[in-house]
Amino acid sequence: MADSAAVASARRGLETVRIEPGSGVALLGLGELWRYRLLLGQLTLRALRGRYRPTWLGRSWILLRPALLCAVYVLVFGVLLGVKTDPVPFPLFVFSGIGLFWFLRSAISEAAFTTVSIQTTTGYVTADYETWPSLSKFVLLLAMFLGGMSGSTGGGMKIARVIIAFRAAGRSLKRIGHSRSVMPLRVGNIVFTDDIVKSVLSFIFAYISIFLIGTFLMTLTGLDAVSAISSVAATLGNVGPGLGAVGPTSNYASVLPVGKVILSILMWLGRLELLAVAVLFVPATYRL
Repeated sequence: MADSAAVASARRGLETVRIEPGSGVALLGLGELWRYRLLLGQLTLRALRGRYRPTWLGRSWILLRPALLCAVYVLVFGVLLGVKTDPVPFPLFVFSGIGLFWFLRSAISEAAFTTVSIQTTTGYVTADYETWPSLSKFVLLLAMFLGGMSGSTGGGMKIARVIIAFRAAGRSLKRIGHSRSVMPLRVGNIVFTDDIVKSVLSFIFAYISIFLIGTFLMTLTGLDAVSAISSVAATLGNVGPGLGAVGPTSNYASVLPVGKVILSILMWLGRLELLAVAVLFVPATYRL
């Protein structure tokens, strides 16, 4: 039957390609494995870090890795080359430098990269921040709301709006004791009119309201509080990874279909920055 189909295709002037399974060593494709060895190595390391870092094996590797590096330096420079650091023993000299540098380098680089990636809504992660302290995860959650700078393509409320909102709140407190005073809202050398301030406050109010409604709906789908809050914040701000069930080593596959629809709508709203979508539901928009 297969031969008849091939003959029929040839008669129609179509090229016939027959794929047959290989056998022996050629089936393994060792040449291609060697060609893409760097990519395979990076993917393997990423999978191992994501799988074992939250466990005791991952925590042990965090301590064992700088210790092995120190052992290599001691063996090469201390034993083979005979480097002396009197009166301090050479192993202690190496560990005090490399060990401290290793822990600080890893902590600072991972914290800086993750914070910048989350706040700019890039969504890249190089560390499992689920294992970080609660304060660090709370700071990342706040970064999801702040978003990027004004005029950028990032999501979130934008830093400029947050600054204007805080300045407006401070001006309102000052006016309590000076009700007749005129206090222009100034950020740097720019003075913002009351219409702009009202627009910014309206946007922030709408953003927080949609966030609360979305969190309530996601909890109805069965997600825990942390996962529901972070999933809404991550999708409304177009961040990507969240916390809990949607953390950096997980994905949104465990979310129910109705939850995925809700999060997709939130992503759409956040991408268009709310007010552009709200205009579509205002009847006056369609009046000539």
